[in-house]
Amino acid sequence: MVLRRVAAECPKKVAGLVDLVNLPTALREFAGGQSQMSHLTFFHRVWSYIKDNNLQEKWPVTLRLAPKRA
Repeated sequence: MVLRRVAAECPKKVAGLVDLVNLPTALREFAGGQSQMSHLTFFHRVWSYIKDNNLQEKWPVTLRLAPKRA
């Protein structure tokens, strides 16, 4: 797993992802009432919510560029 390799090479980079942080009130409701959660765990929870509720856009997204102005 990439995270394990990075953790072995430079643990300070991973420490910010796994350290517990206090969640604001609005995010506590989303996190199931937990007052603290790691960034990585919260990211997984948000991504699961997006997938479970089909909120991800279909790829590839077509980008429309504005016409060039002369």
